[in-house]
Amino acid sequence: MDLFLRMIRCAGVKHLDAGLRLMREVRAPAWRRMTGYRLSVVYEAPETREIWFINFWDTEEDERASYQVIMPIFDQVTEVWAPDRAHAETYQRVMVSGAALRPETGSWVVTIELDGLASSSLEAVARSYQDRVAPELLAAPGLQSSFLAVDRAHGKAIVVSYSRDQPSPRDSESTVARWQEFALAHGLRVLDVSHARLILADQALGGVSDGGLPSRLPEAEPTSPGDTRVEVEQLGDEAIVVVRIKGTLDRFSGPRIKNILVRALEAGTNELVIDPSGVVSVDSSGVGVLVGTLKRARRDGGGLRLAGENHKLWTMLRMMSLDQMFPHDGSVQEAINQFRTAPTP
Repeated sequence: MDLFLRMIRCAGVKHLDAGLRLMREVRAPAWRRMTGYRLSVVYEAPETREIWFINFWDTEEDERASYQVIMPIFDQVTEVWAPDRAHAETYQRVMVSGAALRPETGSWVVTIELDGLASSSLEAVARSYQDRVAPELLAAPGLQSSFLAVDRAHGKAIVVSYSRDQPSPRDSESTVARWQEFALAHGLRVLDVSHARLILADQALGGVSDGGLPSRLPEAEPTSPGDTRVEVEQLGDEAIVVVRIKGTLDRFSGPRIKNILVRALEAGTNELVIDPSGVVSVDSSGVGVLVGTLKRARRDGGGLRLAGENHKLWTMLRMMSLDQMFPHDGSVQEAINQFRTAPTP
């Protein structure tokens, strides 16, 4: 089965755990509901601290259709890990071998990078990998699965294999020698050999296909700025306004939400109650809208209170060390009562 792969590499990562929490608790639900999504994995090279963040898709068209959601996810994670030391690669054809592309967290990953692939030799390389090399790899003790990914545009390829145990130096040397032989036979060059550990694997929800891959998700409506609804309720003659956000709170919906909040402040409101319980996706840009609105409301002698629960938002606020900045109430009515009876925070 052929797939499409997008990979982000981050060098010199310093805040690994924070980025992993962001993916597990905030971002994973967003990509799971996208049509054609199969799997996300994160590898860490222990010696270099380089991180590989990879998404697998049914087709390139599926990935492109979800691009406006996927790229903010990559951007948010790399912003935590290494904003100035990350670069992206895409591989338009991925051939999977082995029992399944369902790697287990903790598996050891060996990646061979190849260069010099000509379009005229692509099919020959693919057949050689599937008929000869993959069976040899899979015969090795402890090896779980392997895949060959090809970038037609730049004439390069990567071969990735997953093993239960860390390969011995002797096994590693044997593998490299085998790939050098393969590369020579097809006019390729071995650019690099990387050893890493798989530290996160998140696959599509649902069953597993006959090929051992996570099955394709049902059709779902895309997440977009147009999906976000903002309901504004003015409380009589009071300066209190309740704003309910349903949908995304991110770089795409943020400008529209910011305009709505600014208009409320310009109309004389200085006490805002924001109910984020309907927010399904949030990023640092969306949090920035809330921070800016809070500062402006306080500058005008008022304030802003968050009302209701939203795990995604509060996880993001904690990771950005902003959770103590926002007064928080269990319900909209409790927030209104706080404005009516207590001094403005």
